[in-house]
Amino acid sequence: MPIAVSGIIAYLLDPFVSWLQKKGLSRLKSVITVFTSFIVAIVVMGLIIVPPIVSQAKDLFTARGLTVRVN
Repeated sequence: MPIAVSGIIAYLLDPFVSWLQKKGLSRLKSVITVFTSFIVAIVVMGLIIVPPIVSQAKDLFTARGLTVRVN
């Protein structure tokens, strides 16, 4: 499964790498730029999406009368 996911990600990001190469960057610099941008985008999306989900889950448990404990 992880190999399939990484293959799909590589396939989807390759056009961006090729575009950067056409703009004059080497293949290595293009891959590093695209990979770093992809990781930053994933982290930012996680920081934007996770806190509201946690807050809503707490509210749901509180509304149902369940206690939420964080160790």
